[in-house]
Amino acid sequence: VYADIIRLSDADVYLTTATTTEPDTVPSQPLTWTFDVSKIEMERLSYSMNTATLPVLQARLQSGELTDGRVELANESVVVNSLTVDGAWCFMQTATSATAESVEVVTDTVKEATQWTVTAQTVGLNNSGFRMITGEGEQTQMTLSGIAVKIGEVYNRGTVVKASLQDLQVTYEDKAQVNSMQAEVDLDTTFTSLQGVFIQTPNS
Repeated sequence: VYADIIRLSDADVYLTTATTTEPDTVPSQPLTWTFDVSKIEMERLSYSMNTATLPVLQARLQSGELTDGRVELANESVVVNSLTVDGAWCFMQTATSATAESVEVVTDTVKEATQWTVTAQTVGLNNSGFRMITGEGEQTQMTLSGIAVKIGEVYNRGTVVKASLQDLQVTYEDKAQVNSMQAEVDLDTTFTSLQGVFIQTPNS
């Protein structure tokens, strides 16, 4: 399936889930479709999600663009040349410890969760913000503003993340500020590696 340009604008998506999960007992037939798109243009999009462990997740973006994307269902892979987002904002509230521990988890006996491979040549984020509070007394835990990120050679499969952080600008709680940061990033569940780290602050 091929598309030259896809435009998404002025859309609101809301997702809510139940507190329990039922297993999928019907085996699904593998699909071998491939989707190619030259460009996806995005404007004024918002997304909200509510789950037992994450009662509030809200995100929106003012504009964004994806170029040269390919999705291969047979290989479970997504390849993107570039993704740029401007004016993004995200707010997150976590559940209380008691709520998180009470969530029932049902194992899917038919097929284990697949691990898609996602790669991108460049990823950019400008003029964005993030805020997170905990469910314990609704205390502010993290507020970031003025986020600008440029990342190259992104690779993600499951919990494995590798990327070249080419630039990062961010302000934390209006107290600490990073004017520029560069590093080679390698993450997994068992380790975190940052090589060639360079950080510049207003006082350095």
